[in-house]
Amino acid sequence: MVEVNKNRILIAGGVIKSKTSKETRSSMILDLDTNTFSPVGSLTKTRTDHSCALFENKVYLVAKPRGSTNGETEIFEDGAWKEGPHFPTQISDQGSLAVVQNHLFYSDAGNLYRLSNGKWEQVDAKKVKKESVLPLTVLTLKPNLDKLCLFPDL
Repeated sequence: MVEVNKNRILIAGGVIKSKTSKETRSSMILDLDTNTFSPVGSLTKTRTDHSCALFENKVYLVAKPRGSTNGETEIFEDGAWKEGPHFPTQISDQGSLAVVQNHLFYSDAGNLYRLSNGKWEQVDAKKVKKESVLPLTVLTLKPNLDKLCLFPDL
């Protein structure tokens, strides 16, 4: 899920847990003012273990479809989901999307990608200077550790 404006959250896909778990393509908007859900366009494929971020007034969703090694992107714009760019290399099962300094990044267990001109480009860790390491995850569990850097050993 992702905050699309001050009082609205987009919730997309995932697993409905009951007596029999079921993957869903459905998407909905939760309006926090009225505490109501409104259905919006369905994902192009069922997805789990995905990540979402709002970037340039569009919602980006990244996932690796079941049985695939390639990462896929879907973009929610104007009330509908459409296929977005694929990744140039294999991604892990789940990663994180983050907007940092007006750029969209995706990181997984061993890779860092940046969306550039509508395509995912892998960021070479060896070329990242120590002073420019990006804080991608904010931690709240430990009081004196507020940022986790992807490449702390550079």
